[in-house]
Amino acid sequence: MRRLFLALALLFASSMAFAAININTATKEELEALPGIGPVKAQAIIDYRSANGAFKSTEDIMKVSGIKEGEFGKIRDQIAVSGRTTVPASSSAASKASGSSAMTAPAAPAKTTATAAPAKAAAPAAAPAAAAPAATAAAAPAKDATADKMTKAQEDKAARAKAKEEKAAKAAEEKAAKAKEKEEKAAKAKADKLAQADAKKAAKDGAAKGAAPAADTKAKDAATKSDAMASPTSTTTKTDAEKAKKEELQGVFVVAGGKAAFKKVETGITGATDIEVLSGLNDGEEIITGTYQVIRTIANEAQVKVDNKAPAAATPKS
Repeated sequence: MRRLFLALALLFASSMAFAAININTATKEELEALPGIGPVKAQAIIDYRSANGAFKSTEDIMKVSGIKEGEFGKIRDQIAVSGRTTVPASSSAASKASGSSAMTAPAAPAKTTATAAPAKAAAPAAAPAAAAPAATAAAAPAKDATADKMTKAQEDKAARAKAKEEKAAKAAEEKAAKAKEKEEKAAKAKADKLAQADAKKAAKDGAAKGAAPAADTKAKDAATKSDAMASPTSTTTKTDAEKAKKEELQGVFVVAGGKAAFKKVETGITGATDIEVLSGLNDGEEIITGTYQVIRTIANEAQVKVDNKAPAAATPKS
């Protein structure tokens, strides 16, 4: 009987010594095999590594919500971040095996043959317990492959999400660049339009300012031309007046009531001392005669004195 207990203890110790759960690939059920780790904490471990990636060290498990130094101290020697997952024999199974052994212990004092019989009968029962680690070791590669597949799927998903974010960021940048370019183009068009309007206004103002001097020059030219055209007229008018004046002076003074009266006459042949009067005089009218200097001083209707005496003969000079 003691040999049976010793075999069970050695089997349990060896399973504990070689047991190691890879917290990066273990399933929820495998994580629950750890002491102090229930369904909630096992799921929290899986959620953490899905969101943040694989654990770099066993101490990183304390970053999971609900797992502190106390829980880590219990599972420190049973977890790893690489290699295959090997689940240790559960403590409940060991306790059940111990219970069954304890229950068979009182039958030992009965007979030596009875003691040997349970030992023989217990051998087949121990066989499944010994075969359990082998079965677990055989299933480990399949679980590791599944975990690797899940990790790769998560990495692909994260890569797709990152690519999608980068694409969205690039699209946003391109949209912002296009909007900025559109604004700059609109601002430039507005500035060009204002510049054209200013240039047009300046040209218009310049044309108006240039037209004023031109108009003044044109008016001055017209006035000068008018003056130039008027000058001959004035000259002509002046000439006509002088001519009329000369024509008015072509006459003679006659005596009428003791006064000199100027009468316009038409003359003919003019000699040195005599002038032929063709018309303008009446018969019997007396003409005032004298030198040119005397005659030109007579005013019309001036009082005159008639003196018909012959002038004295001039005495010749010796």
